[in-house]
Amino acid sequence: MSMFDPKYNLTKKLLENISAIERLYGQIEQLRLPRSLWLN
Repeated sequence: MSMFDPKYNLTKKLLENISAIERLYGQIEQLRLPRSLWLN
């Protein structure tokens, strides 16, 4: 056991929520700035 062991299981619902967040972030990214200005 390490202090980095997750305290949750990756359930199908959690993975769906993560996917939804990634889609929303992608839409916001497109609206605000060209991709070339992000994280360079």
